[in-house]
Amino acid sequence: MYTTTLFAIALQALTDVYLEFKYDLYWYFDRGADLKTLWIVLGLYPQVNLIFLNFFPYRKSFLKKVIYIFWWTVFALNFELILVKINIFVYDEWRIWFSVPIYPLLYLILYWNQMFTKRLVEKNK
Repeated sequence: MYTTTLFAIALQALTDVYLEFKYDLYWYFDRGADLKTLWIVLGLYPQVNLIFLNFFPYRKSFLKKVIYIFWWTVFALNFELILVKINIFVYDEWRIWFSVPIYPLLYLILYWNQMFTKRLVEKNK
């Protein structure tokens, strides 16, 4: 899980370099890089990733996995809206509807990365 969490941090940082800094679509707290943003990037996101992966229904049916990702997407969208309302996450050109297809894709990528990492570990035992 830690390897996937580090992957998630790297993916989030890479995404922010382009969407936040290059295209100014959104930012955290204030425009540009600041120390407050590290609380989100290094504190909040890794925790959410660990919770998502820890409770993921790995051995359940495909439908249960789809439902799990669906509810995590609903949670993430609502959490994003809360962060926007309290001015932690600030939209410029970004809209909540842009996030709708991204969250399920992100959760799938995290799941696939976790499965890939597990296979590598098992193969190298």
